[in-house]
Amino acid sequence: DKSFSIWAENGLKCPACISFTLDEINKINSIDRIKEFQKKHGKILIRTNNETGSKGLFVIENADKIDKVLDKLRKRVSLLIQTRKDTKIICVQYINANHSDNLHRLYRVHILFDKVLSYYVTTSTRNEFHNADMRIKDAEPFISANTEFQNILPTIKETLIKAVKVLGCNIGALEFFLVNGEPYFLELNPIWG
Repeated sequence: DKSFSIWAENGLKCPACISFTLDEINKINSIDRIKEFQKKHGKILIRTNNETGSKGLFVIENADKIDKVLDKLRKRVSLLIQTRKDTKIICVQYINANHSDNLHRLYRVHILFDKVLSYYVTTSTRNEFHNADMRIKDAEPFISANTEFQNILPTIKETLIKAVKVLGCNIGALEFFLVNGEPYFLELNPIWG
């Protein structure tokens, strides 16, 4: 959630986001703010701010489900906050990064200072996906998307490096979508595995 505000302040594209501590989410006006956010953006993600692998992540397309999802997330945050003090609930604008082949593409670039060390593009028909979800049938779209990105990377390299630097980092794995050829930043993992 902090990354989104820093990126936006520096003119970098990222989803709109609001966040709440456990204490804040229990106030009536917080739920109203989430419902207003969902009404403004339509499809949103509600999730914890510091879990991996889509744990604690819910896709919301209408306000009817918000209360039920918040009940689940309150429980998750109550447990996580014991070992991760900065755990919050965040609401994030859903970014529609459509491609003509109906595959979603998640870009990940590994940066060290002002160098791109490596990258890959994960492809999937699913809204929530990870490399572990790939099957042999996914190989051709994966190879094609990565080959295509070779030509795109030089045109956005400086923007990617800026996205890492404005967060005060010199190294990290930057994840983003491309929308109309421009990166929409999702997260920076300062230590990648």
